[in-house]
Amino acid sequence: RDNEWSPNQNNYNDIPSYTTFDLTSRYNITDALQVRAGILNMFDRTPPRQPGVYNQGAYYDMLGQRFTVGVNYKF
Repeated sequence: RDNEWSPNQNNYNDIPSYTTFDLTSRYNITDALQVRAGILNMFDRTPPRQPGVYNQGAYYDMLGQRFTVGVNYKF
């Protein structure tokens, strides 16, 4: 994250990776009607805490687990 640190500071250059899993599905009920559902961040994995990275949400998903549903209908 920052290459300009001194030994007097904590070394926040090592930010560990983490993996989240999303599951989405859709089903065509008719040619005109489609339903969809999903789970984002299925296991509700929290990103690693690092000052300036985790708290702002610029690099990691801050919302946690979410469920989505939707319907598409073609006239």
